Amino acid sequence: YTFMKERLILFCMLLLCGIGVSRAQSDNAKDFEQKEEAIAQKLQQAVNEKNYKEAEKNGKALITLFKEQDENTQKKYSWIIQSYYYNLACFQSLLKKKGEAIKNLELAYDNGFQDYNHMMNDTDLDNLRSDKRFKAVLAKVKKVGDYLDILQKAPGYTHNERPDTLPRFEYINPNNKYLVEVRQYFKLDSVAGASDELSKIKNILTYIHNTIKHDGNHESPAGSNIIKWAEACKGGARGLHCGGLAHVLKDCYLSMGFKARHISGLPQKYIGECHSINVVYSNTLDKWIWVDPTNNAWVMDENGI
Repeated sequence: YTFMKERLILFCMLLLCGIGVSRAQSDNAKDFEQKEEAIAQKLQQAVNEKNYKEAEKNGKALITLFKEQDENTQKKYSWIIQSYYYNLACFQSLLKKKGEAIKNLELAYDNGFQDYNHMMNDTDLDNLRSDKRFKAVLAKVKKVGDYLDILQKAPGYTHNERPDTLPRFEYINPNNKYLVEVRQYFKLDSVAGASDELSKIKNILTYIHNTIKHDGNHESPAGSNIIKWAEACKGGARGLHCGGLAHVLKDCYLSMGFKARHISGLPQKYIGECHSINVVYSNTLDKWIWVDPTNNAWVMDENGI
């Protein structure tokens, strides 16, 4: 349901790139967490019973609780208030309280809500869709949250015409002691196979994806040695977040002589989401290829290459 989904998505996305939410660092924060959880459980029970009047009551209680907190606690949990307003709007829409629902959607937007696709497809809001006030809020959310539309309308890349002005950059030699150990530990010569270059790139990608699971709930192990990271993930007790997987894949590619980088994708305005992938250079295609070890995916052109 919307309420729990919004709360969990926001929290998990903060963990996704290793950013994480530091919990229980003060007595005030602990008190807020405990009270928030108690109200949230009552609200979820009301939702399960489709008692939207009771859900509305508890939704308002969450907002009141948040407003009662000191400045530091509000700042620490600022990412969650948008979901309080959004979910309250949903309950009020189901109760046919259009004016109040739209007002709270406005407040959700003012506090950072911009999940355009969710808002477009959320059936809880169907009672509002014909209202011009709702359409006005939706238009504002679309402007900041319809990412595909924003990308399609964005200007082209600015190319640097003076490559000599860029800082000098060199990749680690694959004969580096650490990279030799990586190559041997992961048995990458066998993994890559003896086929063409692109097949080797894909084989290594798929191997890392299958060997170390994605786990957005843990920080990466200490240090940067991916052999130690892989050992920590043995048995499936834990995995690595997307940034950790991208770091592992990068070092594996470098150990095999491929030029590779770890890329963190962050929006211009932070929205509680990020993702890490890799780029690896193909001499065959004479270009960089985007690959994603979390999803075992790569970007292809219009010809499927």
